[in-house]
Amino acid sequence: MTVVQRPLEGNRGERVIASASFDFVKFEQVQHSCVQQEWSGLADQVVVFAHKRLKATVSPNICRFTAYRGGATVLSPTDLKKRFLTLLGETLKEEGFTMTRDPFYGISFVRDRGDVRHFFDLGVTTKGNAVEIDNLFVGIRFDTVERKVAAYEDHLPFVTDKDLARRRTLGFWLGWSDDGFSRQTWKIKDERSLLKALKEVTDIFRTTGTPFLEKYSSPEEAMRVLAADDQEARRLTVLDTNRAKRAIAMTLQSEGVGAALDMKNSKLAFLRSSNNDHYIEVSNWANKLFATGTNQMTASAPSTE
Repeated sequence: MTVVQRPLEGNRGERVIASASFDFVKFEQVQHSCVQQEWSGLADQVVVFAHKRLKATVSPNICRFTAYRGGATVLSPTDLKKRFLTLLGETLKEEGFTMTRDPFYGISFVRDRGDVRHFFDLGVTTKGNAVEIDNLFVGIRFDTVERKVAAYEDHLPFVTDKDLARRRTLGFWLGWSDDGFSRQTWKIKDERSLLKALKEVTDIFRTTGTPFLEKYSSPEEAMRVLAADDQEARRLTVLDTNRAKRAIAMTLQSEGVGAALDMKNSKLAFLRSSNNDHYIEVSNWANKLFATGTNQMTASAPSTE
């Protein structure tokens, strides 16, 4: 994606800042937008300028246009939100992410790598005449492990399969201060602040989020965190009960019943000393897991006769 900006002269003599971002929308939409703003012909100037600036052949039928007049943005907060998400989506698409929207969970960018699913969540909220970006979060889901955990839990009636599918095995907030008391936010009021927010959000994701996803997508690295109950483990899996169940389920998957029983005993010993309610919850869950899991393994084992 290429963005070029240049002050241009509008039909009424106003100074206009025009941005052309290639590979987004049809040029006919650009022309229509200019006519609506009584800036017919301005889009042609943008494309000509882009040709000269890029020193390359750029098809004029793949261009997006945004303009400012008299120092105030033409875009409404709704348009700013849509434009930000479009640009961010195009950027992350290059890395294999697809945007999803949910009325309850909000906006996520999702990427599948076999049994592992990556999440990049962020809050994009319209507030007054601006759009606020905050709550950046990256998460990793080991699908087989999460399905195993969910299968032996007692769920509330309103919990759906869709809710369970959004669970993450490990996760990490981006843009928070070291002391954890303040988070970075971005307010978008015009094109300039939009492009600035886009760059900074993308930079944070690539410099902090991407290394996290790459490191902890390794089953061995994830298992190391889940097996522990130290500061790193609590930062990446807040609830001790969730961490215990996932550690047991992942051990059962990768190392078998014997190792999983050892993990169960270790986790229950820790929970017994820290929170009896958590101990009871994990103990009941593990009993169901091993009762069913052991029977399934026995039934599927080859005959020795």
